[in-house]
Amino acid sequence: MEIKPGEENIQSDYPLSTFDPCGNYPTEEYHQVVYSCSMYPIEPYQQLFPFQGGGNNSTFNSNRFYQIEIVEGVDYAYMEKVAYQDSFGVFHPGEYLGSYLTGIRGDELSGSGNYIALFDPNNPAIQRAGTYQRENPSLYYIHFNNYEQTESEITVKITDLDSSVVTYWYTKIVNPQLTIANQQLENDTVLHYYTKDVSIKLNNTKFPCLHPGYGGCPADNVTFNIEITQGQQYGIIKNSETKETNISFTGLSWEEISSTTFTYYANRVQPDSTATVRIRHSSSDAEITAMEYEFMVKRNTIPPPSEGGAIYIQLDKKLVMPSDTVNIYLKRINETGDTVEFAPIQRFQIELAEGSEYGRLVDVESGQEGDNFSDAGRELKLIIENEIQKDLAKITIVAQCDLLIWGGRVPITGSVKIKEREEEATERNKEKEPITAEFIIVGDHLIGVEEVIINKTPIVVEIIPEEISAGDTARIVVKKRQADGTIVEYPAEQQFEIGMLEGCLLGKLSSGGIDTNYINGATQPIYFIADSSADSGVVKIRVGLIDSSTTGNRSNKGGLQIEAGEYCFLNSFKSIIYKDAEVKVENVIEILLGETKYFAVKKKTETGELKIEEIKTEYGNEPQFPADADGWEWLKTDVWGDAPVTPVAEGDKLGVYWEKEKPVWKGSTKKGNTPKGMIRLIGRYWEVGKTYKIKLTARTQNGDEASIVIEVKKPSKLGNNIAWSKDVFGNDLNIDELCIMWGGTLGIPPQFIKGQMIRETSSRYPFYPTYLYEPWTTQFKAFKDDESLFNNPFYVQDNATTFNPPTPNHNNVKDYHYPTEPVSVWDMIEKYSTIVHSSPPGGWEKYGKRKENGELYFYGVYTTPQKKFNELQDDAYNKYDIKNNPSKKTIANNEARENFIKFFRDEWDGEVSGNRKGLKNIKAQTRLAASYGLLQLTYPTAIGGTVNYPINSENLPEELLETENIKWAFNLLTYFINDAVNTQTNKNGNWQEGLEGTYLNRIWKRWNKWKVGYPEEVLGFSNNYKPGK
Repeated sequence: MEIKPGEENIQSDYPLSTFDPCGNYPTEEYHQVVYSCSMYPIEPYQQLFPFQGGGNNSTFNSNRFYQIEIVEGVDYAYMEKVAYQDSFGVFHPGEYLGSYLTGIRGDELSGSGNYIALFDPNNPAIQRAGTYQRENPSLYYIHFNNYEQTESEITVKITDLDSSVVTYWYTKIVNPQLTIANQQLENDTVLHYYTKDVSIKLNNTKFPCLHPGYGGCPADNVTFNIEITQGQQYGIIKNSETKETNISFTGLSWEEISSTTFTYYANRVQPDSTATVRIRHSSSDAEITAMEYEFMVKRNTIPPPSEGGAIYIQLDKKLVMPSDTVNIYLKRINETGDTVEFAPIQRFQIELAEGSEYGRLVDVESGQEGDNFSDAGRELKLIIENEIQKDLAKITIVAQCDLLIWGGRVPITGSVKIKEREEEATERNKEKEPITAEFIIVGDHLIGVEEVIINKTPIVVEIIPEEISAGDTARIVVKKRQADGTIVEYPAEQQFEIGMLEGCLLGKLSSGGIDTNYINGATQPIYFIADSSADSGVVKIRVGLIDSSTTGNRSNKGGLQIEAGEYCFLNSFKSIIYKDAEVKVENVIEILLGETKYFAVKKKTETGELKIEEIKTEYGNEPQFPADADGWEWLKTDVWGDAPVTPVAEGDKLGVYWEKEKPVWKGSTKKGNTPKGMIRLIGRYWEVGKTYKIKLTARTQNGDEASIVIEVKKPSKLGNNIAWSKDVFGNDLNIDELCIMWGGTLGIPPQFIKGQMIRETSSRYPFYPTYLYEPWTTQFKAFKDDESLFNNPFYVQDNATTFNPPTPNHNNVKDYHYPTEPVSVWDMIEKYSTIVHSSPPGGWEKYGKRKENGELYFYGVYTTPQKKFNELQDDAYNKYDIKNNPSKKTIANNEARENFIKFFRDEWDGEVSGNRKGLKNIKAQTRLAASYGLLQLTYPTAIGGTVNYPINSENLPEELLETENIKWAFNLLTYFINDAVNTQTNKNGNWQEGLEGTYLNRIWKRWNKWKVGYPEEVLGFSNNYKPGK
């Protein structure tokens, strides 16, 4: 039977580009052409730029920080941190990063080691499309996907955050020209009952010009077909993922054919000798030519086990323990699926095909033992060994036989029936001759397979967590493994025997208020409590099941007898069912993210031994050396040198900031310096899924040294209480978690972030998303500084009556909601001040305060209106001769106020050329001239070259209020931090002005250079939010 594919005209699903990485590509600098479905390290030098459009100088500086942003073509490219396994064998899954990445150091983005050329230097074609990769590859990759487009344009903006140098890299994604591989093999033959892979394979027509290991796939609207066009009666195709079977699979996506195996099963009609099967591979695209190939299906003379039935190996239990016995009884499953008895004379070949080292067979009839028999009866036993090292093991039993009928053996080849003649049998019986029965030859060779699982213990013991620090607690969780392998909870009243086998001095077991090394009759919950002064080590714990009805580790000893003192207890361990588990105790000193700890070294006068110890000090107080005692003296000279802190392998950054002999700050007050001989550490980095450990080393002039390991831990709160607020959509927002997440990622003490947030947000609604329009400053100054704002898509024209694009749908903005339609500058000032009215019509006073005597006050921030009012006040005071008539001061102040209103409302143009006269005639740029969010980032700053918030109608200014967009404010903050740190001799510590001094003078002062005392206010607030557990 043959199927002919349709003859309809198939159209191309996508037009091919004239560009190709293996042929025609631009040689313009900063440009490249790549195939769809390709991925590269983010560093341009490791892409195709050096081979196509120049870019030999496209490497990253390993010590600089970068910001990567896909600014065009975000639908066709994205960044990813690929899955990896760390040096401890811990697997970290891949992480989708989207189109934006900032604050990543160059060596993380590019990898380390030499650049390796991934092409064949002897083949110019491959060399032309090659690429580079580092010996220790980067984990940061960019993916290019074209989908159904002819070409897709991608622009990647790379900003060197240390130098502010910006470069743009242009990528054109094209679809490769593909062909379906011809899989025809000479004399290709498949035996009946066997299988063959018939999956579609695609080749690039430009082969061998391939990207070494990087992609190339068809457009995503191209579909594929796999069909049996001849010989459908002989077999069927199976999808390995869905298990679906059919003679054809059509409309398959690229993802399906690239990740799924399609297998031909020759399991239908068996040919008399051989038969031809033809497979057709085709696609929905005319540019990809269909391909057909054929193979032969050959008759198989050995029938499958299922044709004549099978042997049922009946076991009285399949899940066993060491020293158990399994009773085996062999039965027959006939052609119709019924289970029936074998004849008593049936003989079997039976063996332990797998796991013979775990047990032995006993033929009940003969009493013989072994791991295989060629002539066994239908009843056997399986004896499980007493001592088995593995917790779980498997024995596979295989039984075979030639079916016997009427007492004889049926050969495998026969199918001829020879019937005993009744009269001959009767005659022989009369003569008392022995009867030799003749047989019905049915040709059935039967096979049976069964597995026995050896579970060394039916109890499962988990210790959570498996690693703890000195003084911490781990929970010992005991569960039950059932016969089918499922794990369930034990009843609450179940009792256990539990004892410590090793690590006796590292802690105690605890259950029901009893803390000791051994408990007989413990009930859950059960804990291990590490001693607060424990050294590093491993504790081995044995948990036994107290249950006389269960079978278990039955040795001849009965209980587990031990020599006194061999374990951490003197008793013998009685339980015969038990499980051992371990917990690792590390003597690691913890420091919370943002926490300050002081350390010093003391010396044993007799031996010279050195020891590093923490100097307990309340944050803000000057640390003091304790008195020398017990033969130990404190070293009050510098023992720390220039590099006292080194990372332990787990962390990818140095987890702490360190300094010595720098000022101690109590709030915003600078006190004395840290005493010589002490060192201050501050937890700097912490991230989910990462471990930041450091080694602190002290070294004396004669070479003696001591060291300790310190791990940065996540605080649970900042200050006495966790701060909660709500985001712009009314959802609960944990401010402490937000500060900890960003602080730990960027290396900023989280209390500094929280202190700056409370300084920037509403005093009545602290930590709530805050909006503030700036009519006295940003409304006019920003346009003087940057005339391009007049062309911004959110600039409000003088004749505008609506916003286009409109504002988003936010329902929780403080103190007041941003306007949703155009208003004048004077409308905003009058509505949110007491300049005109005795109370602000908008409910909030923001832009000017009228004192009881009529005087106007602008908070020491808005200098332009304050200066003008002071001038008008002087005029009024002179008019009313206030010096001699002080009782008229209020009259003079109100007259000055009225003149102030007339001037700004009707005459002032903001000192911007071309503006209309009077603030009532000037549109308020409430979208542009405003600050947004928890850190009050102004929109003009956000779209500047340092922050790079996108300027387009899809990225609304008001969206800076949304929690996830606080990242743009952190772009600015990290820019200031990097700028300050890059001038330091040591970027990881001992900054010239110390930690607080650097933030005061180099970071916060730049954040708000107009407000005198702003840095000190932030530091003062931060002091209220000390990290805590």
